[in-house]
Amino acid sequence: MNKTQANPIWNFLCSVKLTIFILILLAATSIIGTIIPQGEAGEEFIKNISPALQKIIISFHLYDMYHSAWFQLIIFILALNLIACSMNKIPGTIRLFKKLPSPDREKIFTNIHPDRIIKSRLNKNDTANVLREIISRHYTRIAEKDTENRAYFYGDKGRYSMLGVYLVHFSVLLILVGAIIGSIFGFKGYVNILEGESIDYITPTGVSSHSHIDLGFTVSCDRFSVEFYDNGQPKEYKSDIRFSVDGNTVKQGHLLVNHPLTFMGITFYQNSYGVLSGDEASIIVNQKGHEDPVRMKIIRGKGVPLPESGGEIILEEIRDDFMRMGPAVKIHVKPVNSEGADIWLFKNYEDIRERFSTEFDQFPQFNPSIIEPYTFSLDGIESAYYTGLQVNKDPGIPFIYAGFFIIVIGLIVTFFTSFRHIWIKIDGSGDMISLYIAGTANKNPVGLDRELDQITNQLNLKLNRNNNI
Repeated sequence: MNKTQANPIWNFLCSVKLTIFILILLAATSIIGTIIPQGEAGEEFIKNISPALQKIIISFHLYDMYHSAWFQLIIFILALNLIACSMNKIPGTIRLFKKLPSPDREKIFTNIHPDRIIKSRLNKNDTANVLREIISRHYTRIAEKDTENRAYFYGDKGRYSMLGVYLVHFSVLLILVGAIIGSIFGFKGYVNILEGESIDYITPTGVSSHSHIDLGFTVSCDRFSVEFYDNGQPKEYKSDIRFSVDGNTVKQGHLLVNHPLTFMGITFYQNSYGVLSGDEASIIVNQKGHEDPVRMKIIRGKGVPLPESGGEIILEEIRDDFMRMGPAVKIHVKPVNSEGADIWLFKNYEDIRERFSTEFDQFPQFNPSIIEPYTFSLDGIESAYYTGLQVNKDPGIPFIYAGFFIIVIGLIVTFFTSFRHIWIKIDGSGDMISLYIAGTANKNPVGLDRELDQITNQLNLKLNRNNNI
């Protein structure tokens, strides 16, 4: 008995039932991965479910299942199953691949169709020469055997079609290996970079992820630009990105939506943008009895004197978009001879007051003239664009690309080529010679029949022409 046949572990790994079970299991887990949001979206999903269900999802890593240890184990078992099945079949395939069948098979000519029998008035040697010339045009390997009254010819082609299924197996294995490598050694993350600033780390995506991943190089956003449609929607935004190693610029380029940049195996995608406020604001101070307003630069946390030494102003807070009403700042005004007060100043004060006149009358902190004899208004705030980048690293991608390339070749070889065999027997002596033509193919029998018809017609034509000479 074969040792592999007596080994239950090997038989289990080679089992088609195991393959079917794993594929069903992968389909079921993929459904779970579709229902439960994965990656960064899983964080918000988990916050809105019951604690018991939350515990189950986190315990089994269902919010990022494609990177979980149990999912990688399923992929690993599938890869072992694929390797075992291939190794179990390859020895027999190699034997068939190398084997050259005997030309003098009599059984192949049993019940042969009359259309596959040709009569020739040439002698046996001349008929064999004609046959040898024609069969060599169609088949790569040819074998002959000659007896006193008979001659046998064998030819075949397309034996590489037997290896097509193993190319498909190998390609699937490459894809699985690429998926495992990407899952273990790859990462996905994001980062926001202010225009003119640099970073050397990213924040990985995932539930409650507060760690950083060091990139090993520096990414700088030298310039950010955005164009808008007439309705205010962004038309195009672009980041000028520079990659540096040890302070030396190695690569730079433009990063746009759907036009990523890759450096040292890490790919950066333009994902979003925004505006961050700085620490400075510009305000205008109008004082009763004075025609010319005073424009002042104020810095967060630092006191600035009021005109004519009337006290000081301290910038306490800056908002880019306060309650969806545009830029706003909160200042604390401390007059010399009266009690101080906090005041919110809005960039678009007149429009906002017209929309929310009741609220502005009820809350004195929205009154820019509450500290007499001054009236304050916001001229602008210091702000800067930041670019939001999605960052991916997947070292398994080359394996996956190679796998897809090989699987195409394997499918073409498997489905569009066939291993064809032909046997031709020359029987008789003297002036009456008969040729018997038979063939087999591992697939596409219709194609084989057409080819045998073609060879039969060529032999008939050649032998008839020689008979007329």
